[in-house]
Amino acid sequence: MTRSKAIRAKCLECAGGTSKEATLCHVFNCPLWQYRFANSLKSSEFTLRMDGAKKRFPKEFAEIKIILLEGNMRYYHDIQDKDIQVYVAQLYGIKPAI
Repeated sequence: MTRSKAIRAKCLECAGGTSKEATLCHVFNCPLWQYRFANSLKSSEFTLRMDGAKKRFPKEFAEIKIILLEGNMRYYHDIQDKDIQVYVAQLYGIKPAI
């Protein structure tokens, strides 16, 4: 098994075996989060997959945005990786942390 397939398998296991839940994962501090599509968040493939998911699952994206904004953005500010924090801010249309 390749590394990318192992990561995908772990993400699917964590998400209860559903591809949709792995795609919509909001455990941004997980070290595997940015690799769950077998690409890093800096790749165009990752962005295309997330943009596609955003169009297919608008209700779920809105719910995750609410989670990110609850408690004066505490959940968003808890994201430890700054690259992921910036990406999440752009993806969900929230103001990035200063």
